[in-house]
Amino acid sequence: MTDKVREQILKVRETGKTNMFDIYAVQRIGLKMGFYDMVIFIEENKSEYVNFILHGDEKGRVEQNKTRFAKDYATVLEWDPEAEEIIKRRKEEITRLKQEGRSCRNGFRMKCIQQELERLEHELELLVDLL
Repeated sequence: MTDKVREQILKVRETGKTNMFDIYAVQRIGLKMGFYDMVIFIEENKSEYVNFILHGDEKGRVEQNKTRFAKDYATVLEWDPEAEEIIKRRKEEITRLKQEGRSCRNGFRMKCIQQELERLEHELELLVDLL
């Protein structure tokens, strides 16, 4: 990523007009601002763009340090053949947690399961929107 593209991405972020993970909205805003280099960069380097948004200027971030969601997001974003399997696994995990929540008798554990379910459902929604 060139310094020019990096600066353009940061200028779009400063507008506060969109979530920076909404790549198409970022590209539209970039076009309106005349940031053609940024639009082309994002189109051709989605994983690098997502990595920049997640981690900032840190270069060479080790793949192991990424969250599962960050890894899945990058995979789905690249239209990797594994994307559908990721969605399927996440749906199965949500189903399993719902069943566990229904049979749980511990109030604290039930709240923990509910929070986990909300997070996973939100992440799944973001991933499905990419497809």
